[in-house]
Order: sequence, then structure tokens, then C-alpha cells
Amino acid sequence: MPDLILGESLEVLIDHRGKTPRKLGGDFVRQGVPVASALLVKDGRLALGEARCVTEEMYGRWMSVSLKRHDVLLTSEAPLGRVALVPDDSPLVLGQRLFGLRGKAGVLDSRFLFYALQTDAVQSELRGRATGTTVAGIRQSELVRVRIPAPSYPEQVAIAAVLGALDEKIAVNDRIVENSYELVQAQWTKSALGARNFVPVSQLAEVNKGLSYKGSGLGGSVPLVNLGNFSTDGRFKGSALKYYDGESKDRHWVSRGGLLMANTDLTQRREILGQPALAMTDAERALFTHHVFAIRPHAGVEGDLLWLYGAFRDPLFRERAITYATGTTVVALPRDAVLTYEVPWPGQKIRRDWSDKAQALIDDTAARSGENRTLSHLRDALLPGLMSGGIRVRDAESAVEDAT
Repeated sequence: MPDLILGESLEVLIDHRGKTPRKLGGDFVRQGVPVASALLVKDGRLALGEARCVTEEMYGRWMSVSLKRHDVLLTSEAPLGRVALVPDDSPLVLGQRLFGLRGKAGVLDSRFLFYALQTDAVQSELRGRATGTTVAGIRQSELVRVRIPAPSYPEQVAIAAVLGALDEKIAVNDRIVENSYELVQAQWTKSALGARNFVPVSQLAEVNKGLSYKGSGLGGSVPLVNLGNFSTDGRFKGSALKYYDGESKDRHWVSRGGLLMANTDLTQRREILGQPALAMTDAERALFTHHVFAIRPHAGVEGDLLWLYGAFRDPLFRERAITYATGTTVVALPRDAVLTYEVPWPGQKIRRDWSDKAQALIDDTAARSGENRTLSHLRDALLPGLMSGGIRVRDAESAVEDAT
């Protein structure tokens, strides 16, 4: 398969190294045009829900060349080599530490480029052309020299369509899961309104801190829940599980579906501190680290585990977690801040009716998340074969059709 030289195969290469709103005479604003940054490139997608914004006037000054749907975003450093596709033609600012790439029509298909950049061969070349010791990064002058193994243009389009069909199905499932979690919380808020009783968590559950593990035990066989498994929207990020072998006690284990909470945050914005999650693990049980609390309902309150989950996602508890946080670089949530929090406690029928509806939605999200894992594994298995020519597009299309 012949190689294309990246710089010779691009219609557009955008590099905004060193460009910031302040250098352009402005600043970020609460609402406006989102700014794509390297931090928002996660798992092959652009997490624009977390983006900062600038005004439309600033957008006009910043973006002399606009991004288009299916342009490729490539992180230049910290970390190097992550990719995402621009989702649509809506105005979007390209921030620092990102390249914007658009292939030449008839030469290099942009969606094909997105997948080619993820292959081991191209990732290896990116790292080989990087400079820096503490933080490795690649400059535009080296990026344009990267070689992209590429078949004919029609074949590129066909390969991108096969892999794209899997990613589109994954994206649809993700949107449904995200909407389901939003609906769960909206229904909780509605059910909690007007509650006359408020009960401290200490009367409803015990709060256990997890395992202070040894680094030498990592890479084992037992799933270990850690801070990476928590998100800002209540979802459990199963892909971030670590695996461990080592000594532990019964209190360091959580059953599948158990209620967990992040008690530590390593970020300046404290977005993870106090966030709850349900342990959606494939295994029946998992260990959890000392950066995590397990919330275990007392006897007679087991049926209200989801109600507690909803209570901890409520903005009032989020504010409390930030207020009670201790530390500067690494912030921690004291156990007492959780135990003394008073949870809205309407009648049992209201709580259980909500829990039944919430459980149905959460079960559906678990099934969709499981399907996404299967689709992701298939995509990752097909990617190297399609890129090398070892798998024919026709055979890959059949595999995708069976899976979707």
C-alpha cells in the first residue's frame, strides 16, 4: 500500500499555537462559540459539553479559516496523538495544542485520515517525530512529513464508511444514555420537591473508604474502581477500570450496581469531588480505592439506594462537597460531610415509584453501554486489518451488518 505525505495531501492545516483570547484582546465568556481544546479530545470524540466559549466577534478574529464537518482534530502534545472529528458545520474555535486537518478531495479522505492516525504505525511515527522530554509534542514542520499508508481514494471512502457506521451507532447509544441519566435526575428533582422530611445520611447508610493499594499490585486480575471511573453526569466510566492483585478487606469491595462516590479530586475545577456513580462492572464484585467511598444503605433502606444516588447528584450536595473540600493541589471530601448531609425524604411510595422508573432507565443504559463495548472491540479489531489491506471492505461490511 503506498504512502501519502501528510503535508502534500491536505487542503487545510490549521495551527493556532500560542493564540489565546487575551492575546486577541478579549477573554472567555459563559456562552457563545465553543473553543475546542486538547483536553476535550477524549476516546476519539470532542467533548464540547465541557468547552469554554468566546463571542462571535472573537470567533471571527480567531478563525480566519473555519472548521467543517469531518475535519480532523489532532492533539499536538499532552498527550500527543489523540484525534476527534468535527461533528458538524457549526462555528467552532480551534484552541491551542490542536491541529485542524482537512484532506484534499480525491487524494486523502478526512474520515479515513481520522482512522489512519489511530493506527500503531502512524502513532509510532508521530512519537518518533516529537520533541521534548517532560512533555512530548510535535511541531507543524514535522507533522507535515508524517506518512499515511493509504489505498485509492474510493477505497479510503469505503473504509471510513465501514468504521464510521460503528462509531455512529456508538454515538447514538451514547446520546441515549446521556439523555437517560438527565431524565433520571430530572425525575428525582421533581419527586423530591415538597419533601417535608430530611434525614441525615448517617441514619440511612454507612460510608466506607476504599483500599490504599500498592502500585506493585497493579496489572492484576481483579477490577479496581478509581477516580477515572467517575464523570460529571453520573455515569460510570467502565473503560477506566484498573486491575489489581493484593491484600484487601471485605469493606474494600463493592457489588455490581453498588453506590460509590469520589472523595478526592486532582483537578483545579473540583468537578469530580463528591460525584456519585453506580458500579456498572462486568464482574460481580470489584475493589475500590481509598479515593472512593462506598455508600451502603442500612437494613430496611436497601430499596432506596437509587434515591441516595439521586440525592448525591443534586446541585445542593455538589455545592456542599466543594464547600467542605480540604487541601489545595489534591482536595479531599471528609466522610462527615457526607454522613451529616440531610437527604430529602418524601413518603416511601414516592421514593419507590421513582426508583422503579429510574432502574428501568439505568438497566437500558447498561445494555447500551455493553453494546458499545462490543462495537468498540469490533471497530478496534477491524481497524488495523482494513488499513493494511489484510481485511477486505466487503468482509468488514458483513461483520458490521451482523453487529448492528
